[in-house]
Amino acid sequence: MAFMGFTPKARKQAAADEKQLEAVEQAKLQAAHDLIEAKRSLEEAQRQADDIIAAAKKTADKMASEVRTQARREARQIVADARETAENNRRSALIELSDSVANLSIEMAGRLIDEQLDDEHHRALVERALAEMGSFSAN
Repeated sequence: MAFMGFTPKARKQAAADEKQLEAVEQAKLQAAHDLIEAKRSLEEAQRQADDIIAAAKKTADKMASEVRTQARREARQIVADARETAENNRRSALIELSDSVANLSIEMAGRLIDEQLDDEHHRALVERALAEMGSFSAN
């Protein structure tokens, strides 16, 4: 044995010290092993966090795309409705203008010929004249 020249008490202490050193070495090895496992766990947690972030970004991008698509769809509908309203207003204005022209023409024609024809007869004359003018301008 390595403790030959020592007293029994010293040998006992040396053996205890050696056991303590072995225990310390074992603890160091266990701590190193635990550190490696902790690093692996941290890396796995980081990978999972990265996956969660990537999935959240993908979901957010998809939602943003859907919102933009819906907004474009709604904008096209608003424009179509506005065009339809404008066309209806234009037609109403043309009808109103035509009626005003007819009424004015009836009044002027009555004054010019100095004879008061009934409104229905005047209107028919003016509408026929306007229709004839329309057929000339269409050609």
